[in-house]
Amino acid sequence: MIPAAVGILRRADGAVLLQRRPAGKVFGGYWEFPGGKIHRGELDSDALTRELREEIGIECADARLWIRRLHSYPHGEIDLRFFRVCQWRGNPRGREGQELRWAHPRAQAPSPLLPANAPVWERLALPDWVGVSAAEVLGTENFLRGCARALEEGLGMIQLRDKNLGAAKRRELGGKTAALARKRGALLMVNDDEELARELGADGLHLSSGRLMRAVVRPDFDWVGGSCHSREEALWAAELGLDYGILSPVKRTLSHVSACPLGWGGFSELAREVDLPLYGLGGLTRADLPDAFAAGAQGAAMMRAAWE
Repeated sequence: MIPAAVGILRRADGAVLLQRRPAGKVFGGYWEFPGGKIHRGELDSDALTRELREEIGIECADARLWIRRLHSYPHGEIDLRFFRVCQWRGNPRGREGQELRWAHPRAQAPSPLLPANAPVWERLALPDWVGVSAAEVLGTENFLRGCARALEEGLGMIQLRDKNLGAAKRRELGGKTAALARKRGALLMVNDDEELARELGADGLHLSSGRLMRAVVRPDFDWVGGSCHSREEALWAAELGLDYGILSPVKRTLSHVSACPLGWGGFSELAREVDLPLYGLGGLTRADLPDAFAAGAQGAAMMRAAWE
């Protein structure tokens, strides 16, 4: 088993840095994230810092372990530790003669992409921060004002929930929310209602946990997510080939005071077991994002805290 540290460098516009393996190396010409082998006795973080300095000439100032993946290549088994590089000094340049490219994960990946990196590239198309609509709690106008503000501050996905609002009011709310999301390039997911999702031109469908467990095939949408409250539900979401799951509750919440929270420790254990990007939900704010990343989460989902 060959351990390796890999860095995910992301610019403010969302583009991610890739480098092209030089001709003559194994998988020469393939695109990959920068990084390399961890030496015996070397800390993962130290290996990452060294590799980024040697390969692309930057000094890593803040990097956090995100996910680990095992991959089998013809020349051996690789244990990849992917880090989010939050801050660095210097401008990346190919110090080993390799070509560098900034590419946006919502666009088609540069080809060919190193096989072990492909699933991570797909995960990077998902945002860090998800807001679950709360018009029933906050009132429609308060929610829409909060939604516009959150989108300006970088909200990347909205889940239209508000199931008890009534069909006509939910459709009206959905239309206004969709317009706000399109203006900022955010994903809009509609909870459980396929007809409404298509009517609104939404990006995808989000399945409640009950609908998830009744599903036998993945719904026909570009993006499909699901709500998970247990190991069984998270594993089934992965089996169906969903794009993400929202796992809750991480902390105690006002709406589910009797539910036993997972805590980030419990979340982390499940995230390591399930091959699916998972968001934490339940009592979270944006201040919890560093803890979410440290636990292996894709990010954090919020209801009231997203809009207030």
